[in-house]
Amino acid sequence: MKDQKVAIITGGSGGIGSNIVKTLGRLGYSTIIVFNTNEKKSKMLEKEVENSIAIKCDVSSKIEVGEMVKKIIEKYGRIDVLINNASPEIKHSRFLQKGIEEFKRHIMVSYFGAVNSSKQVIPQMIRQGKGVIINIITQYVISNPPPAISDYVCAKYALLGLTRCLAVEYASKNIRVNAISPGMVETNMIRNLPPKLIELTREATPLGRLTTVEDVVNTIVFLISDESSNITGVNIPVCGGSVML
Repeated sequence: MKDQKVAIITGGSGGIGSNIVKTLGRLGYSTIIVFNTNEKKSKMLEKEVENSIAIKCDVSSKIEVGEMVKKIIEKYGRIDVLINNASPEIKHSRFLQKGIEEFKRHIMVSYFGAVNSSKQVIPQMIRQGKGVIINIITQYVISNPPPAISDYVCAKYALLGLTRCLAVEYASKNIRVNAISPGMVETNMIRNLPPKLIELTREATPLGRLTTVEDVVNTIVFLISDESSNITGVNIPVCGGSVML
């Protein structure tokens, strides 16, 4: 078991997260399904995917993340991949209607969740001599955002900054840090968005469709592979041409 690569996926029971777990499981990884609220789905996923374990952890808590990573290292002796995918549900409301707590929730989970997780896994990756961190962001950090999701977008901007800073600081340790910016993905995350906004997004996308979880997962598979060994500090838009860099 200690020779098998290990991947931690925060938000591992969600639409994107669960597909990451399934795909990496098929590729032979031991996968850690990190969840905070959806225990039922996480436990079902644990049973479905060989060599996976579900761990309850509030990633915004430095203490909980530290305890989780300590257990993982004790069990597996290594951490090869960290995918910071945890994010609160998106709620559609204008800036003046949003409370400060809504901004705090996104910052604490999306940004500080990634800070806490990265702080805990990087020392182990340094000991191993290599590692990969991937942050799941959004195309709206590189394009005009739609109205009424400012709390979500602002937190993702912070995560983009973290991606670049860590990539520079730990490149000499052979730790690669990259980001993926999906377009609007067909998951439960968008269930509170107006149907008109979803349809307008689809129509405005050059490829004529929303982003799928498979689109995101396929990019992750590339970024954790040796084929991308010379790529770090980048943010890849996976959005059907909505953003062209």
